[in-house]
Amino acid sequence: MSEETFNLLVLIFVAGGLATYVWRALGVYAAQKLNPGGELFHWLGCVATAIVAALCVKLALAPPDILKETLLVTRLGAYAAGIAVYYALSNAPAGVAAAFATMIAVEEVVRPLF
Repeated sequence: MSEETFNLLVLIFVAGGLATYVWRALGVYAAQKLNPGGELFHWLGCVATAIVAALCVKLALAPPDILKETLLVTRLGAYAAGIAVYYALSNAPAGVAAAFATMIAVEEVVRPLF
């Protein structure tokens, strides 16, 4: 490796580190000034929840690719099962597993009967 190549690699490494750590330091400084129980965080939580809800509705009503082959009733039933298990157990992974199991069960067991 030539000295010129080595110097270039060192420059890239240092510049990448500076670009990363400057923003991290600014984030730490800004975090000290924020109130996690304030209105800004409440608003951000509401926006994040709305985005997730919109994506779920989009997947149910206008599914992409292979999901288009499933029936709307199957997708809505899977959502209902997932939400019911989530609220019953207060456990998000259990809700996802219930939705997945419901969709597989309906598509593989019930649908071929009709």
